[in-house]
Amino acid sequence: MMNFKGFKKNVKYIPIPAPIFDTLLESMSNISELKLMLRIMWLLQIYNRKPQFITENEIITDKLTSKLIGASDKVIESICALENYGIIKSSKQKSDDSKIIFLNSETIKDRIEKADLLIETNQTDPWEKDNEIPNIYSIYEQNIGMITPHIAELIKESENLYPVEWVEDAIKHASKQNKRSWAYIESILNRWKIEGRDNGEYSRHNRQTRYR
Repeated sequence: MMNFKGFKKNVKYIPIPAPIFDTLLESMSNISELKLMLRIMWLLQIYNRKPQFITENEIITDKLTSKLIGASDKVIESICALENYGIIKSSKQKSDDSKIIFLNSETIKDRIEKADLLIETNQTDPWEKDNEIPNIYSIYEQNIGMITPHIAELIKESENLYPVEWVEDAIKHASKQNKRSWAYIESILNRWKIEGRDNGEYSRHNRQTRYR
């Protein structure tokens, strides 16, 4: 069992519709479906699209979702179950037939319908730009560990300060050096900002003395 040490002062809060903690929670008996519901709430915040949605494929390929639920067919079953509960809705886009998932909210449904028309008119991929954001989170999970709300906020802030490639490379470098902390990653980024990047390479002296 994980030894959780409590929430920090600057912890990030994620809004969840109140009915989930009342009638919907009472009606749910499958723990996997409950876990997936919470993970979807998190992913909707991480992707931070307007209107809020994620693709079915993004849920299926999410690393933590795979650990929690299992194979893709099990994930799809749980998605369908959540839709049957009325918690989420799905819609196939006319532009490319991709399936998107969003909260079963009247406001969001209206905006999704309008977004679908806009996507088809412009003939653009609405997720191309947004996919860059969760990619950093995926790299962090693969190289460093699970993302906490605080770490997610730090990663988001770093995207406003440094090029995306810098953040990705700094995370990978920290993993190679077995320095799995955000402080170490940030020190790499700060050094690049001050001294400039030399194709992502470090001198042995820098690795041993500057990023401890």
